[in-house]
Amino acid sequence: MSQVSVIIPCFNAAEWLPQTIESCLLQGSDFLKEVIIVDDGSEDNSREVVEILIKKHGSHIRWLRNPSKGANASRNHGLAHATGTYVQWLDADDLLLTGKFKAQIRALEDSEAAIAYSDWMHVKCNADGNEVRTLEVRSGITDYLEALLRDRWSANNSYLMTKRCADDLALAGGWNVNTKVAQDREYFTLAGIRGHVFVYEAGCFCEYIRRNPESISQMDFHKRSELTLKLTSQLIQKLRDSTALEKGRRDHYIAILQTQMLVTHYYFPDLVPPEVIAYKQIFWGDVHPKMRLVMPWIWLRAKRKNRGLPST
Repeated sequence: MSQVSVIIPCFNAAEWLPQTIESCLLQGSDFLKEVIIVDDGSEDNSREVVEILIKKHGSHIRWLRNPSKGANASRNHGLAHATGTYVQWLDADDLLLTGKFKAQIRALEDSEAAIAYSDWMHVKCNADGNEVRTLEVRSGITDYLEALLRDRWSANNSYLMTKRCADDLALAGGWNVNTKVAQDREYFTLAGIRGHVFVYEAGCFCEYIRRNPESISQMDFHKRSELTLKLTSQLIQKLRDSTALEKGRRDHYIAILQTQMLVTHYYFPDLVPPEVIAYKQIFWGDVHPKMRLVMPWIWLRAKRKNRGLPST
Protein backbone atom coordinates (compact mmCIF):
# COMPACT_ATOMS: atom_id res chain seq x y z
CA MET A 1 0.00 0.00 0.00
CA SER A 2 1.30 3.48 -0.91
CA GLN A 3 2.16 5.59 2.10
CA VAL A 4 2.45 9.27 2.91
CA SER A 5 5.08 11.32 4.74
CA VAL A 6 3.49 14.31 6.47
CA ILE A 7 5.91 17.20 7.06
CA ILE A 8 4.99 19.79 9.71
CA PRO A 9 7.18 22.84 10.48
CA CYS A 10 6.71 23.77 14.13
CA PHE A 11 7.33 26.94 16.11
CA ASN A 12 5.56 27.38 19.46
CA ALA A 13 2.62 25.23 18.35
CA ALA A 14 2.10 23.07 21.44
CA GLU A 15 -1.52 24.21 21.74
CA TRP A 16 -2.49 22.87 18.31
CA LEU A 17 -0.11 19.97 17.64
CA PRO A 18 -2.20 17.20 19.27
CA GLN A 19 -5.24 17.91 17.08
CA THR A 20 -3.13 18.44 13.97
CA ILE A 21 -1.20 15.18 14.42
CA GLU A 22 -4.39 13.30 15.29
CA SER A 23 -5.89 14.44 11.98
CA CYS A 24 -2.93 12.75 10.26
CA LEU A 25 -3.27 9.51 12.22
CA LEU A 26 -6.97 9.32 11.34
CA GLN A 27 -5.98 8.88 7.68
CA GLY A 28 -5.24 5.26 8.63
CA SER A 29 -2.10 3.14 8.82
CA ASP A 30 -2.71 1.80 5.31
CA PHE A 31 -1.96 5.27 3.95
CA LEU A 32 0.17 7.02 6.60
CA LYS A 33 3.90 6.30 6.64
CA GLU A 34 5.10 8.93 9.10
CA VAL A 35 4.45 12.34 10.63
CA ILE A 36 7.65 14.40 10.68
CA ILE A 37 7.57 17.44 12.98
CA VAL A 38 10.47 19.82 12.32
CA ASP A 39 11.07 22.19 15.22
CA ASP A 40 12.22 25.70 14.32
CA GLY A 41 13.42 26.69 17.79
CA SER A 42 10.17 26.55 19.76
CA GLU A 43 10.21 28.17 23.19
CA ASP A 44 7.06 26.47 24.47
CA ASN A 45 6.51 22.80 25.37
CA SER A 46 6.02 21.59 21.79
CA ARG A 47 8.68 18.90 22.21
CA GLU A 48 7.10 17.53 25.37
CA VAL A 49 3.71 17.40 23.65
CA VAL A 50 5.17 15.45 20.73
CA GLU A 51 7.03 13.06 23.05
CA ILE A 52 3.73 12.20 24.74
CA LEU A 53 2.18 11.53 21.34
CA ILE A 54 5.15 9.36 20.33
CA LYS A 55 4.71 7.24 23.46
CA LYS A 56 1.01 6.90 22.65
CA HIS A 57 1.21 6.25 18.91
CA GLY A 58 4.74 4.93 18.37
CA SER A 59 7.03 5.16 15.38
CA HIS A 60 4.52 6.92 13.09
CA ILE A 61 5.68 10.21 14.66
CA ARG A 62 9.18 11.68 14.34
CA TRP A 63 10.70 14.83 15.88
CA LEU A 64 13.52 16.71 14.13
CA ARG A 65 15.25 19.96 15.02
CA ASN A 66 16.22 22.71 12.58
CA PRO A 67 16.31 25.70 14.93
CA SER A 68 15.60 29.29 13.94
CA LYS A 69 15.85 28.91 10.17
CA GLY A 70 12.21 29.55 9.26
CA ALA A 71 9.28 27.43 8.13
CA ASN A 72 10.51 26.93 4.57
CA ALA A 73 13.90 25.67 5.74
CA SER A 74 12.07 23.32 8.10
CA ARG A 75 9.98 21.98 5.22
CA ASN A 76 13.11 21.32 3.18
CA HIS A 77 14.77 19.63 6.17
CA GLY A 78 11.75 17.41 6.72
CA LEU A 79 11.67 16.34 3.08
CA ALA A 80 15.32 15.28 3.29
CA HIS A 81 14.29 12.77 5.98
CA ALA A 82 11.00 11.62 4.41
CA THR A 83 10.68 7.98 3.33
CA GLY A 84 7.12 7.81 2.01
CA THR A 85 5.90 7.44 -1.55
CA TYR A 86 3.88 10.67 -1.24
CA VAL A 87 4.39 13.96 0.60
CA GLN A 88 1.78 15.94 2.53
CA TRP A 89 2.71 19.49 3.57
CA LEU A 90 0.88 20.61 6.71
CA ASP A 91 1.21 23.61 9.01
CA ALA A 92 1.17 22.96 12.74
CA ASP A 93 -2.22 24.59 13.34
CA ASP A 94 -4.09 23.23 10.31
CA LEU A 95 -6.07 20.01 9.90
CA LEU A 96 -6.56 17.16 7.47
CA LEU A 97 -10.05 15.70 7.09
CA THR A 98 -11.06 12.07 6.87
CA GLY A 99 -10.31 10.24 3.63
CA LYS A 100 -7.84 12.74 2.15
CA PHE A 101 -4.99 10.33 1.53
CA LYS A 102 -7.23 7.57 0.20
CA ALA A 103 -9.00 9.87 -2.28
CA GLN A 104 -5.97 11.81 -3.49
CA ILE A 105 -3.70 8.75 -3.79
CA ARG A 106 -6.38 7.15 -5.95
CA ALA A 107 -6.49 10.28 -8.13
CA LEU A 108 -2.73 10.21 -8.58
CA GLU A 109 -2.60 6.49 -9.31
CA ASP A 110 -5.40 6.79 -11.88
CA SER A 111 -3.63 9.60 -13.76
CA GLU A 112 -0.18 10.69 -14.84
CA ALA A 113 -0.30 13.64 -12.45
CA ALA A 114 2.28 14.38 -9.77
CA ILE A 115 0.11 16.61 -7.57
CA ALA A 116 -3.50 16.15 -6.47
CA TYR A 117 -5.54 19.13 -5.24
CA SER A 118 -9.03 19.38 -3.80
CA ASP A 119 -11.47 21.80 -2.22
CA TRP A 120 -10.63 23.15 1.23
CA MET A 121 -12.23 24.91 4.18
CA HIS A 122 -10.90 28.40 4.93
CA VAL A 123 -11.35 29.06 8.65
CA LYS A 124 -10.78 32.60 9.93
CA CYS A 125 -10.77 33.21 13.67
CA ASN A 126 -12.12 36.63 14.65
CA ALA A 127 -10.73 38.67 17.52
CA ASP A 128 -13.65 37.53 19.68
CA GLY A 129 -12.81 33.88 19.01
CA ASN A 130 -15.65 33.16 16.59
CA GLU A 131 -14.93 31.26 13.39
CA VAL A 132 -15.91 32.27 9.87
CA ARG A 133 -15.83 29.22 7.60
CA THR A 134 -15.70 29.46 3.79
CA LEU A 135 -15.60 26.47 1.46
CA GLU A 136 -13.04 27.12 -1.27
CA VAL A 137 -14.09 25.07 -4.31
CA ARG A 138 -11.46 24.30 -6.93
CA SER A 139 -13.46 22.36 -9.52
CA GLY A 140 -13.62 23.41 -13.17
CA ILE A 141 -10.05 24.69 -13.53
CA THR A 142 -8.74 23.76 -16.98
CA ASP A 143 -5.20 25.15 -16.55
CA TYR A 144 -4.06 24.93 -12.95
CA LEU A 145 -0.73 26.66 -13.54
CA GLU A 146 -2.58 29.64 -15.01
CA ALA A 147 -4.87 29.66 -11.98
CA LEU A 148 -1.84 29.82 -9.68
CA LEU A 149 -0.26 32.61 -11.71
CA ARG A 150 -3.52 34.55 -11.54
CA ASP A 151 -3.28 34.21 -7.75
CA ARG A 152 -6.06 31.69 -7.26
CA TRP A 153 -4.06 30.12 -4.50
CA SER A 154 -4.88 27.08 -2.41
CA ALA A 155 -3.78 26.12 1.09
CA ASN A 156 -0.68 23.93 1.09
CA ASN A 157 -2.47 21.18 3.01
CA SER A 158 -5.05 20.85 0.21
CA TYR A 159 -2.40 19.19 -1.98
CA LEU A 160 -0.81 15.74 -2.02
CA MET A 161 2.27 15.21 -4.17
CA THR A 162 4.50 12.34 -5.15
CA LYS A 163 7.85 12.12 -3.38
CA ARG A 164 9.47 12.08 -6.82
CA CYS A 165 7.92 15.47 -7.59
CA ALA A 166 8.98 16.90 -4.22
CA ASP A 167 12.54 15.65 -4.77
CA ASP A 168 12.62 17.27 -8.21
CA LEU A 169 11.52 20.59 -6.71
CA ALA A 170 14.20 20.21 -4.04
CA LEU A 171 16.81 20.02 -6.80
CA ALA A 172 15.47 23.39 -8.02
CA GLY A 173 15.75 24.92 -4.55
CA GLY A 174 12.63 23.54 -2.89
CA TRP A 175 10.80 25.90 -0.56
CA ASN A 176 12.54 29.26 -1.01
CA VAL A 177 13.95 30.34 2.36
CA ASN A 178 14.15 33.96 1.16
CA THR A 179 10.48 34.26 0.19
CA LYS A 180 8.37 36.18 2.71
CA VAL A 181 5.01 36.26 0.89
CA ALA A 182 3.01 33.80 -1.20
CA GLN A 183 5.28 30.90 -0.25
CA ASP A 184 2.73 28.25 -1.22
CA ARG A 185 1.99 29.97 -4.52
CA GLU A 186 5.69 30.13 -5.41
CA TYR A 187 6.34 26.47 -4.54
CA PHE A 188 3.45 24.98 -6.47
CA THR A 189 3.93 27.42 -9.36
CA LEU A 190 7.50 26.15 -9.61
CA ALA A 191 6.08 22.63 -9.90
CA GLY A 192 3.92 23.68 -12.84
CA ILE A 193 6.76 25.55 -14.52
CA ARG A 194 8.87 22.39 -14.28
CA GLY A 195 6.16 20.46 -16.08
CA HIS A 196 4.55 18.58 -13.20
CA VAL A 197 0.86 17.84 -13.82
CA PHE A 198 -1.98 18.63 -11.38
CA VAL A 199 -5.16 16.58 -11.01
CA TYR A 200 -8.37 17.61 -9.22
CA GLU A 201 -10.08 15.26 -6.78
CA ALA A 202 -13.56 16.41 -5.74
CA GLY A 203 -14.24 16.86 -2.05
CA CYS A 204 -13.15 18.97 0.92
CA PHE A 205 -10.26 17.24 2.68
CA CYS A 206 -8.60 19.86 4.88
CA GLU A 207 -9.02 22.97 6.99
CA TYR A 208 -6.73 25.97 6.61
CA ILE A 209 -7.00 27.92 9.86
CA ARG A 210 -5.95 31.55 10.11
CA ARG A 211 -5.45 32.27 13.81
CA ASN A 212 -2.74 34.90 14.22
CA PRO A 213 -3.63 38.50 13.31
CA GLU A 214 0.08 39.40 13.56
CA SER A 215 1.12 36.83 10.97
CA ILE A 216 2.90 37.52 7.68
CA SER A 217 -0.47 37.43 5.92
CA GLN A 218 -1.37 40.67 7.72
CA MET A 219 1.71 42.51 6.42
CA ASP A 220 1.38 46.15 5.38
CA PHE A 221 -0.16 46.23 1.89
CA HIS A 222 2.62 48.35 0.38
CA LYS A 223 5.37 46.10 1.75
CA ARG A 224 3.49 43.01 0.65
CA SER A 225 3.07 44.49 -2.84
CA GLU A 226 6.78 45.29 -3.00
CA LEU A 227 7.73 41.71 -2.10
CA THR A 228 5.13 40.31 -4.49
CA LEU A 229 6.55 42.43 -7.32
CA LYS A 230 9.97 40.93 -6.65
CA LEU A 231 8.53 37.40 -6.58
CA THR A 232 6.62 38.04 -9.81
CA SER A 233 9.85 39.10 -11.53
CA GLN A 234 11.52 35.89 -10.36
CA LEU A 235 8.65 33.77 -11.67
CA ILE A 236 8.88 35.49 -15.06
CA GLN A 237 12.53 34.54 -15.27
CA LYS A 238 11.76 30.93 -14.31
CA LEU A 239 9.15 30.82 -17.07
CA ARG A 240 11.65 32.14 -19.60
CA ASP A 241 14.13 29.47 -18.52
CA SER A 242 11.58 26.64 -18.57
CA THR A 243 12.21 23.77 -20.96
CA ALA A 244 9.05 21.93 -19.90
CA LEU A 245 6.56 24.41 -21.40
CA GLU A 246 6.11 25.29 -25.05
CA LYS A 247 6.75 28.89 -26.05
CA GLY A 248 3.13 29.90 -26.58
CA ARG A 249 2.20 28.88 -23.04
CA ARG A 250 5.27 30.57 -21.58
CA ASP A 251 4.45 33.84 -23.36
CA HIS A 252 0.83 33.68 -22.17
CA TYR A 253 1.86 33.13 -18.57
CA ILE A 254 4.48 35.89 -18.72
CA ALA A 255 1.83 38.32 -20.04
CA ILE A 256 -0.35 37.51 -17.02
CA LEU A 257 2.48 38.27 -14.60
CA GLN A 258 3.58 41.43 -16.41
CA THR A 259 0.02 42.74 -16.26
CA GLN A 260 0.02 42.14 -12.51
CA MET A 261 3.14 44.29 -12.31
CA LEU A 262 1.34 47.13 -14.09
CA VAL A 263 -1.65 46.84 -11.76
CA THR A 264 0.72 47.07 -8.79
CA HIS A 265 2.28 50.18 -10.35
CA TYR A 266 -1.20 51.71 -10.65
CA TYR A 267 -1.75 51.42 -6.89
CA PHE A 268 1.84 52.24 -5.90
CA PRO A 269 3.63 54.52 -8.42
CA ASP A 270 6.93 54.00 -6.59
CA LEU A 271 6.80 50.25 -7.30
CA VAL A 272 8.02 50.04 -10.88
CA PRO A 273 8.17 46.88 -13.01
CA PRO A 274 11.88 45.94 -13.31
CA GLU A 275 11.64 45.68 -17.10
CA VAL A 276 9.93 47.46 -19.97
CA ILE A 277 6.66 45.70 -20.80
CA ALA A 278 5.42 45.63 -24.38
CA TYR A 279 1.92 47.11 -24.67
CA LYS A 280 0.74 44.09 -26.66
CA GLN A 281 1.69 41.91 -23.67
CA ILE A 282 -1.06 43.33 -21.45
CA PHE A 283 -3.46 40.56 -20.44
CA TRP A 284 -6.70 42.53 -20.48
CA GLY A 285 -8.67 39.71 -18.87
CA ASP A 286 -7.02 40.56 -15.55
CA VAL A 287 -7.56 44.32 -15.82
CA HIS A 288 -10.64 45.61 -13.99
CA PRO A 289 -13.07 47.36 -16.39
CA LYS A 290 -12.74 50.63 -14.44
CA MET A 291 -8.95 50.45 -14.83
CA ARG A 292 -8.89 49.77 -18.57
CA LEU A 293 -9.34 53.41 -19.55
CA VAL A 294 -6.25 54.46 -17.60
CA MET A 295 -4.12 51.39 -18.32
CA PRO A 296 -2.42 52.99 -21.38
CA TRP A 297 -1.29 55.86 -19.14
CA ILE A 298 -0.17 53.42 -16.42
CA TRP A 299 1.80 51.46 -19.00
CA LEU A 300 3.44 54.64 -20.35
CA ARG A 301 4.31 55.88 -16.84
CA ALA A 302 5.90 52.54 -15.97
CA LYS A 303 7.83 52.52 -19.24
CA ARG A 304 9.21 56.03 -18.68
CA LYS A 305 10.16 55.32 -15.06
CA ASN A 306 11.79 52.07 -16.08
CA ARG A 307 13.97 54.02 -18.51
CA GLY A 308 14.77 56.67 -15.93
CA LEU A 309 12.61 59.34 -17.57
CA PRO A 310 10.13 61.69 -15.86
CA SER A 311 6.69 60.11 -15.60
CA THR A 312 5.05 63.14 -17.22
